[in-house]
Amino acid sequence: MDKLVSHKWILVILLISAASVLTAGLGTEVYLGDEVYHYRFAKDIYATGTRVAFDPLYPSGNPPGYFYTSEPLWHALLAVVWRLTGGISFSVAQIYHTFYYLLLILVVYLLGMQIYGKKEGTYAALLISSVPMVISFSILFYLDVPGTAFAALSLLLLLKKRYFLTGLSISLMYFTRRNACFLVPGFMLIVYFFGEDKLLHRFKNIVFLIFPTVILGSMDQKWRQAHIESIGWGGYRSVNTWEYIKTRMMKLVWGSGEFLNSSLINPRDIVQYLGVVLLMALIIYLLFKPGKKKDAPLWICIGVYFLIFIFFFGANSDIRYLFPIIPLISVLTASSFPYLGHFRWMKILISVVCLFQLLGTSFYVHQKRLIPSETKEGFTFIKQNTPENALFMYPGYNFIEATGRKFVWASFFQAEAWAMGKKYPALDFSKDKSHLMFWNNKENDIQQIMETNKLDYIVVDKSRIYDDTKVKHFGGYPKSFVEKLPTSSLVKKIFENQAMSVWEVKREKK
Repeated sequence: MDKLVSHKWILVILLISAASVLTAGLGTEVYLGDEVYHYRFAKDIYATGTRVAFDPLYPSGNPPGYFYTSEPLWHALLAVVWRLTGGISFSVAQIYHTFYYLLLILVVYLLGMQIYGKKEGTYAALLISSVPMVISFSILFYLDVPGTAFAALSLLLLLKKRYFLTGLSISLMYFTRRNACFLVPGFMLIVYFFGEDKLLHRFKNIVFLIFPTVILGSMDQKWRQAHIESIGWGGYRSVNTWEYIKTRMMKLVWGSGEFLNSSLINPRDIVQYLGVVLLMALIIYLLFKPGKKKDAPLWICIGVYFLIFIFFFGANSDIRYLFPIIPLISVLTASSFPYLGHFRWMKILISVVCLFQLLGTSFYVHQKRLIPSETKEGFTFIKQNTPENALFMYPGYNFIEATGRKFVWASFFQAEAWAMGKKYPALDFSKDKSHLMFWNNKENDIQQIMETNKLDYIVVDKSRIYDDTKVKHFGGYPKSFVEKLPTSSLVKKIFENQAMSVWEVKREKK
């Protein structure tokens, strides 16, 4: 009984968190961003009983389709759950995905207890449960929360000196969200500096740490080469070139230069994604917490991950890719709370703000995930009035789930750049986009691009139109391009409402 009482607060945190994200998730549909991609991947594994290489609606590579190159563990386990529960179900998928959120909270609690103590573990669980991007991606079917849960579990097992189990957990991390493996060099440093006294034993434990992932990861890479390169997409390029190094060095300063959902150098995005509470906790840590040896493993992992992250993604990159170190920051900053002493009001304030942040973020995601009625009307029109084999341009994978039609977006521009590169071989399309379809003023060139990509329709999602007078990217439709459509002789409008317009590509009669 005493043990149950001692853990009552973590039970309360788990129950409130689960209720909040499930209420938000179950009242909506799969709709936003990559979650549709992951949901369809799981459905196709369920249907075929095996790991599939690409969406069945894209049986060929002209134009290149959406291939399932992401890590398959989340999808395969969901397919198994569907088998056990009687079939494909959105509600089952939502509950299944929530499990990873609860696992992350619980592991962070145990990690805090392992390093500091029970109170610190409870505060760490409270912090991680209320981080807005953690809540958001615990509702949406993104892989960041599952991958981060396995990352935190790996560190917990490592600190308990269960090295082979840590290696297995790292493998789960690899097959869920590979960028979480940026933590592994930090894990190896922890083993080396804080491990066994004998040097030989340290190296043995490091081998235990990486051996399972090296074996399974090599099998995964062979699968990718066999199934993806064989259909002409996703080829592996050598990285030992001066051009690659120069590109990486430029990204250290400028980032990708393309459309970003969030930016690490934008203070507003930092607050929006990490939340007020975690940032407050970090300030409290810096003001009240003296440095201790117990902090060292967390700082090693955070520091190593951040350096590798900057190298691969650049300073101007999505904050979401910092996900695997958020639990470590939560544990680290929560360790300062006992040093607040008599500032009990501050602890109460933090708890209240955490609750409001949890409920507010859940409500916000719920509202964003609801498919607008006029968008549904547009999707219904397409489904009822266009050929099943038609190819559409649309800036979101939700299109394929809603209409059952093929679409292109990022892959369209890859094929487009390839086609135009033959005509303009001196151009670098990563820098100069003036000859691509959106910003091309020559109808003959635009027509050639459409024919090369076998495009039948252009669907303009009006919420994805942006002003391209200062920046050009492929995160949505440039305003200048949309404004040219009514006067273009290449397309004709067949549908429009406040949310969407559909333009049919005119074909020359032969």
